[in-house]
Amino acid sequence: MLNDKCTICNYNLKHDDCIDIPDDCIPEINANSITNSTKLTKIIEIVEDVKSKNEKVLIFSQWATFIKIISNKLNEYGVGNNWIDGTCTQEKRKTNIAKFKDNANTVVFLAT
Repeated sequence: MLNDKCTICNYNLKHDDCIDIPDDCIPEINANSITNSTKLTKIIEIVEDVKSKNEKVLIFSQWATFIKIISNKLNEYGVGNNWIDGTCTQEKRKTNIAKFKDNANTVVFLAT
């Protein structure tokens, strides 16, 4: 279904302004395939600093896939982490939040 306006610039859209992208042209993002980026490098740097001070850190992202990428990278570095996103049940949210608060080895909490 076509929206009346562009969500970025509010331009009035017409059907001719749009193109159809075949499903096979939309790349799948595999959270396990991302090896490094400047964001990940900086996050690891900050987390290592926080960890050395026996503190904890919350990291928020708009993208659930990026949360999983960060979690995978933290796991590689042996940094305990836990996360919640929109797919978590209320019970899983409570459990994961409690693990972050109560477990000294869980240094990072990731959320969308």
